[in-house]
Amino acid sequence: MDKSWITKPRNTHEFQEGVQGFLEFAFAHRSVEGKIKCPCPDCVFRNWETRAVVYDHLICRGFPTTYTIWFWHGESTTGETSNSTPSIQNPLYSHDPIHNMINDAFGISRDHVNVEACTSHQPVHEGEERMPELNQGPNEETKAFYDLIRDGNQELYEGCTKYSKLSFLVKLYHIKCLCGLSNKAMSMILELLKDAFEHAEIPDSFYEEKKLITKLGLNYSQIHACPNDCMLYCGEDESRETCKVCNTSRWKQSRKGNPTNMSDGGKKRKNKPVKVLRYFPLKPCLQRLFMSSKTAEHMRWHSVDDLKDLWDGGVETFDASLNEMFNMRIALTWTISDFPRLGNLFGWNTHTGSACPTCNFDYVAHHLPHSRKWSFMGHHRFLEPNHRFRFDHVHFDGNTEFRNPLVALSGSEIFKQSENVHVTFGKGIEVEDNRKRTRRKNIIESGCQQWRKKSIFFQLPYWEYNLLRHNLDVMHIKKNVCDNVLYTILNESGKTKDNLNARKDLKEMGIRSDLWPNENG
Repeated sequence: MDKSWITKPRNTHEFQEGVQGFLEFAFAHRSVEGKIKCPCPDCVFRNWETRAVVYDHLICRGFPTTYTIWFWHGESTTGETSNSTPSIQNPLYSHDPIHNMINDAFGISRDHVNVEACTSHQPVHEGEERMPELNQGPNEETKAFYDLIRDGNQELYEGCTKYSKLSFLVKLYHIKCLCGLSNKAMSMILELLKDAFEHAEIPDSFYEEKKLITKLGLNYSQIHACPNDCMLYCGEDESRETCKVCNTSRWKQSRKGNPTNMSDGGKKRKNKPVKVLRYFPLKPCLQRLFMSSKTAEHMRWHSVDDLKDLWDGGVETFDASLNEMFNMRIALTWTISDFPRLGNLFGWNTHTGSACPTCNFDYVAHHLPHSRKWSFMGHHRFLEPNHRFRFDHVHFDGNTEFRNPLVALSGSEIFKQSENVHVTFGKGIEVEDNRKRTRRKNIIESGCQQWRKKSIFFQLPYWEYNLLRHNLDVMHIKKNVCDNVLYTILNESGKTKDNLNARKDLKEMGIRSDLWPNENG
């Protein structure tokens, strides 16, 4: 399709015929309910308008001269371009997957990027043609995008077509992460490469390389923490110098007992925290999944402060599959974990005889003194009323079972049980167990020791009304059951459950006398 009309005056016959051809193409390939995105300089692909309105806008306001591949209106990247407008795409830009990563990071289609403007070092002034999404974003984000595009099109050295400056540094950073290289080692490698290849576009240090790569997004935030795990220095506690629970200093101390902000000569240095939590915010991760053209379509079918914000107000996000902005609101449906992790998420103590959250306080447990484990009986109550296992007292624990099945507690009932449980987190006080080893224990300010804490998920306004809140990971359960059964059948030494302690426990319970050990063991 001839697109030379784009650069002609608006009052010429060629321009008017070209606009008609554009409208025919756009409404045949990318119309929604009789409307398309208007590309005029005022609408800049944000507004959906009818054919008549788009025609008036283009005749009165003009057609963007850099929009030569009509991606927003149904033309693919391999489609025909203007016969008279030269292609300005760099070979690296067309084939380097690094650019796809850049565009996914900013939610931008690469076919609309004015590469000539990106690779030039001149600033983009107001009113000049550029990506419509960037017009909506902050200036810093726009600058970061153009910096990355420029580095992605810059040859690593003169004549190099395999690597751009950005792609080489990203691959080098990938090697650092996979091999666990230190920052100092990376700086030494970069210094060596810079010295060996003087004309290559290689930064002087790892610090300079990291500044470039961090523009791709998905950075973590650092939150100072108490060394005894009592609290985080964030929110209203961000300016505190000591822990509000154990009164421990937030900062490292020198060997001489002085704060690290004071050197031997009395010169002030920057304080260094004792412990740092590295936190990956949830919002940018979810936004990136929508902004990536590979995952956006699948996402449409599918710290707790982030979760509350995402439920209450949402966050503006670009959908790469629909090419439009939308307000993303997120709800947490359930968690999936193994059984020990369930205790942390649910708040229930899963390490004692009342370990089952479903049974709650109506449990039947028996401690095995020789195996030093808990045995959970009474599970026959979940069978049908006339099931033969309910009357079988020989092959189980010697008792019959006539109780009705338990009714699972609702989220509201669980919330009421744990509502008055207040926990002081941290390493707490030292206690001594039966094995005479000191350990630390959280202080639970409640009469019920079975509830270790109130689940933080109850801060979400909808959490107590979810029908299913926590799931157990089937993979771990299947593996444990399979291992126990197979090793017992094969009589694997050290792994079978049919051992001397187990048979002593059977004798202690007074059941299965045919399996009791002899007097000689």
